[in-house]
Amino acid sequence: MIPVLIIMGFAILVLLASLLMPVRIRGRGAGGSDGDFKADGSIHVMDGVLGLGFNINSERQRLSLYIFSKQLFSFSITPLVKKASKRGGKKKAEGVTEKETIEKPKKSKLEGLKKIFSHGREYLNYAKQAMSVVREIIRFDMVIAHVTLGLGNPALTGMATGFIYAFNEFLPASCSITPSFDFTREIVRGDFNIRLKIHMLAVWKNLYRYGPTGIKTYLNRKRKNNDAVTQEA
Repeated sequence: MIPVLIIMGFAILVLLASLLMPVRIRGRGAGGSDGDFKADGSIHVMDGVLGLGFNINSERQRLSLYIFSKQLFSFSITPLVKKASKRGGKKKAEGVTEKETIEKPKKSKLEGLKKIFSHGREYLNYAKQAMSVVREIIRFDMVIAHVTLGLGNPALTGMATGFIYAFNEFLPASCSITPSFDFTREIVRGDFNIRLKIHMLAVWKNLYRYGPTGIKTYLNRKRKNNDAVTQEA
């Protein structure tokens, strides 16, 4: 009984330490709206004591467990990902009636992104307000990204590119996002290389400070959207 209690106590201490001590993340990857994606990196908790490595692409997904820098074991999660994907696709297919399939036009994968960039000025103001909190929570050692945008509309594509250039002004000196544009097709594609540190105590402090207000705002906006849809119907 005593050994079990010791193990349980140790597990609880590890969990608490993981929730309170800094988290280090490094990674690199590339991908886009064309479906091709690959990424690899690691997430270290307890200030580097425990680590979870990942290697992901369109065909295979693999995780590794580390203590300090020594790999304990590695395993494939590809079967689990495929099973979850099939289950999600099946539920989605069952939930769509034939009438809905005919009446609702198929939306572009980039529709949400177009909406964001069409309200670029508004979202840029949100970004200004959020960056003070982000700087408190995250220490950016390095974030380098290159993004290619094609939104099917030259004016919107140019606006989105300018938005990203403007957003760079709010990033730390160690971070940069370099945009380019493609007026010939609808695509969002890029690559990234990141190294950062998340201060968990700051995360919990800001969740306590802003979480209730954020949830209330989200619920109010959702209710207004539902009311608008009901009135249109």
